[in-house]
Amino acid sequence: MPRHDELTEVLQQVYADLGRSQQRVARFILDDATSVAFLSAGELAKRAGVHAATVVRLSQRLGYEGYPALQKDLRTKLSQYPTFLQQMERTESADASTLLTQSFARARRNLELAVRTVDVASLENLVEALGRCQRVVVLGMGVARPVVSYLASCLRITGLEVHEPVDSVGMAQQLALAVERDVVVVVDFHRYYREITRLAGAAKDSGAVVVAITDSPVSDLVTYADHVLVVPSEGAAPRTSLAPAMVLVEAVLALVTVRHRSRAQRAMRQIDEVYERTNVFTAS
Repeated sequence: MPRHDELTEVLQQVYADLGRSQQRVARFILDDATSVAFLSAGELAKRAGVHAATVVRLSQRLGYEGYPALQKDLRTKLSQYPTFLQQMERTESADASTLLTQSFARARRNLELAVRTVDVASLENLVEALGRCQRVVVLGMGVARPVVSYLASCLRITGLEVHEPVDSVGMAQQLALAVERDVVVVVDFHRYYREITRLAGAAKDSGAVVVAITDSPVSDLVTYADHVLVVPSEGAAPRTSLAPAMVLVEAVLALVTVRHRSRAQRAMRQIDEVYERTNVFTAS
């Protein structure tokens, strides 16, 4: 039986060799191990859209006697990370100061995890691709939109031509014009939009460099991405945490600015001149 700290690595290693049904279960475990620790095999199978026998077979393939053994392993490790609803039951009277502290503590753990897990080679490859690209297209829907807008704005001030279409039609139009020297950054977090996955496939077909920013190594986007940047997204509230993704964008901006200093400085001076001429900001 694998140790819990090996389970994620094992799942990632065998994922490509699993059948489609077992992949669904594996993805669910990687994305939401906390829930799996408390779900029956039948409930997990229902949520993953497979038969209960698939859950058992995957557990055995991973080295456990069965699903209960896998679940016990997860509970032992995850007992200190109860679900948000369980936290609420125990902290209904928590004051603002307590919840604020918990939120910052969760964000700190996420950032510490991101420092260890973000693939530096993929980050370097992204920056290199941005240095030789003609234009950048950034795609994302729903909760990913703030990350999309922030990334597009950051890249634009470094002198890059950046497009951030807001709907499926605009996204399809931009991808129809994509060429090999373009970079397409696709951003999505659990739960994944089918439309974004389809657009990632279209971006791959265009020959552009496709970069995925997501929260799971087996995200639907990974299949189509040349480079993958995975950041944690579990928050202290019942919503995806964007803090790690936003910090990743800051790192991208810093790297692009340093690596392509002349272009960035020229663009920033031009932008500042227009800001001043058009009186965009209030006086300090």
